[in-house]
Amino acid sequence: MTKSQRIVIVDDEKDVAMLTAKRLRALGYEATCFFKGEGVIEAILSELPDLVVLDIVLPGMSGYDLFERLKARDDTRQIPVIFFSANPSNEIYCLKTLRANGFVKKPYEGNALSAAIVACTGSALMDVTSLPYKHQERNGWASLTGNEFVLRWVL
Repeated sequence: MTKSQRIVIVDDEKDVAMLTAKRLRALGYEATCFFKGEGVIEAILSELPDLVVLDIVLPGMSGYDLFERLKARDDTRQIPVIFFSANPSNEIYCLKTLRANGFVKKPYEGNALSAAIVACTGSALMDVTSLPYKHQERNGWASLTGNEFVLRWVL
């Protein structure tokens, strides 16, 4: 059996974090939520997740500061980070200056986050044959296969 990939979600909006975790669990990922920047480094060191989804505005420590601390450490430098923000003007800074692995604007469509995760981790964990597929030609799903289908259908 394939080991689930672990994703840490850091967002001060508890409902957004919990919904995101629920969606990721439905896709086969292990998801853990944190609602402030403090204490996240210690938790990440104990788990060493496969990916971090990180809000920018957090109580205690900003997402930018948390990102810098993760990238400054040899043991966490290689963990991909996707920034998660309601302010789309942060995208260029996150991707070009900080060199984050991804950026997803909130509120997000589920497939946007899923696509960013697949791009960072290199795989989708859910087997498409297990999905209760309903033909939805109007949304273009009929022409999709594999991971593309999962990304559009599940979320």
